[in-house]
Amino acid sequence: MKSNSGVAKETPVCDTILAVESNVGDEKAMKDDAKISLRNALDTDDLYVETVGRDLCIGNLQGLEYARYRSERNHFEERLAALEEREILKDVKIASLEDRVTNLTVSLDSYHVLRNRFLSTFKRDKLGNATEADFRLISEGEGNNWAHGGDAIADALLYQKQRSYCRRDVSTYKRLYGLDPARVLEISYKPTIDAVNAHAAVVASNHKTGSTRFYEKFAEFLKTLEEKDYEEKYLEDMGNLELDLAYWAFLKCFHDEVSDNNDAEDRLPRASR
Repeated sequence: MKSNSGVAKETPVCDTILAVESNVGDEKAMKDDAKISLRNALDTDDLYVETVGRDLCIGNLQGLEYARYRSERNHFEERLAALEEREILKDVKIASLEDRVTNLTVSLDSYHVLRNRFLSTFKRDKLGNATEADFRLISEGEGNNWAHGGDAIADALLYQKQRSYCRRDVSTYKRLYGLDPARVLEISYKPTIDAVNAHAAVVASNHKTGSTRFYEKFAEFLKTLEEKDYEEKYLEDMGNLELDLAYWAFLKCFHDEVSDNNDAEDRLPRASR
């Protein structure tokens, strides 16, 4: 179809659905019987036009009934996907904020002590390469206050050279968060920080275990992030689709591929309330 200006316009289309019952038999017989049944229905059945969901459809009564079923199924699947996304987001936000509420009520200096202790305890319990300086940091602090969850930004600040005590074990930080601390301090997009914190929460935990797929999807997310020059706002409309897909693939694994033995005793003492 063309307008008066001569510019072609897309012709509107609708779904045409003709549904019939046919006999069951061998493949050739079924095809022949279906053709006969469809011809008869086309000659004898009344056709109706109906808007089904977001689609305009035309068909016989049985065909429109199928179209309504298809539309209801698609609507259900969309709602289910939206609920799963909300559930995944809720889980990763909980992991990102786990055990930080109490820690953030103390002074900034005390919080830095807690974060130093978190990194050094990870080296002692998980990597097995704690130094004398790490053991000193583990023994320092007030009472039984301990940090458990990941805090990529606060921990990255401990590696800044202008601090009175500057950590140099960058490899420890990268084992937890997958990125260099200097790089993390350049990231302002919260979903990215939530993702690396979620990874650290599993890696450092004494009762959470991530599957091989969990770690593979995290590595794929970081690789895509690097390839896209650490682009932000990828979850927004018109954002980077590859990053969007990589992010959701990792978060789905965080939701589905991490086992949590709640009955196991964590070797780290809990923060005092």
